[in-house]
Amino acid sequence: MTNIAFNTDISSIIKTRYSIALAILPFTLMFSSFGVMWLISIWLELDTDTPVREFDNSLIWVIGFIGLMVTLMIGFYLLGWLINALISSTVLGWDKDKVKNVYLRSQVPDNWLKGNQNLETAMANRMENWREKRESGMFFYVLQTGVLSWGLIMYLVMAVLPALKGSDQLDLVSLLWQAGVWAIGGALFGYVGWRFSERQYSKYLSETPSFEIKNESEVTSLDQNTKLSLYIILGAIGGVMISYWAMSGLLRATKNTADILSDTAIQLNESLPMVIDEETTWIASSSHEDTFSYTYQLPNYERENINIETFVDAMAPNIKTSVCNGESMKPFRDLKAVVIYDYLDNKQELVTQIKIDTKNCEQPE
Repeated sequence: MTNIAFNTDISSIIKTRYSIALAILPFTLMFSSFGVMWLISIWLELDTDTPVREFDNSLIWVIGFIGLMVTLMIGFYLLGWLINALISSTVLGWDKDKVKNVYLRSQVPDNWLKGNQNLETAMANRMENWREKRESGMFFYVLQTGVLSWGLIMYLVMAVLPALKGSDQLDLVSLLWQAGVWAIGGALFGYVGWRFSERQYSKYLSETPSFEIKNESEVTSLDQNTKLSLYIILGAIGGVMISYWAMSGLLRATKNTADILSDTAIQLNESLPMVIDEETTWIASSSHEDTFSYTYQLPNYERENINIETFVDAMAPNIKTSVCNGESMKPFRDLKAVVIYDYLDNKQELVTQIKIDTKNCEQPE
């Protein structure tokens, strides 16, 4: 029998408390691999605010992301099972043979099994269920178990929910390529599960002559069925990638709030510094996420010589009126951006900051 980490049937034949106890570490570590990916992105000094499709060699980045994701998830999943085995040996006091039988051969104790059955009967029932399931083919299995179950859940949690909670407008291209990434990841997950289940089934047939075979060609057809469905899966993955690149080309002009504000700051800074009047010089513009900042210098004043309260009382109403009603500021209102005015003295020290959230412009005073 196959080792317990890749035995897709073992969890359904053992009692719930044992199934949960065995699964906690492997699955906790598997999902903690995303933290490792985040640390790797920091180590590589990747710009996490920039969509992957805008990176140089973006296709390589997407493929690398999928490969790294799957590798880390499988690696940490296996690490969880290794720790389980170590705990069984050191804490529970199992001997080496019992550890090998349970974790390498899935030969769990009879008292772990549901109902009053032994392992041989339980596995025979599972093989019968798998034989019925595999008749639908690998494509249906991968689609249902990998893409629609694992892949869809991961897509909703990792892509859709963060997008809905964010302040930026939904980026359809970003959601599309992430759907492709998680669909491919789900397909790989489902394919690995299929392969291990088929391998286990084939091995069970060879080791259990008494197991009834409905069709004489059943064993020899395992490989053919897998190859045919694999071509279908590869075609589906190719279709997702082609659709992504086609849509990316058609919608490439679509940008999120952070991109638009960043481009605006870059364009404005090309004309700066700019003297507004004899007491005010516009020296810089900048942006961060949904915030846009104007930086002005008061060249004739030092901070300690300015009555900041009076200055703010005089400037804030005019600035708010301009931001909330001025035609030139309408793009900021459309983006629901936060506009900040920083005022520096002649020594480049901050005098005050006036912040206007355009989302509040629509609210009556």
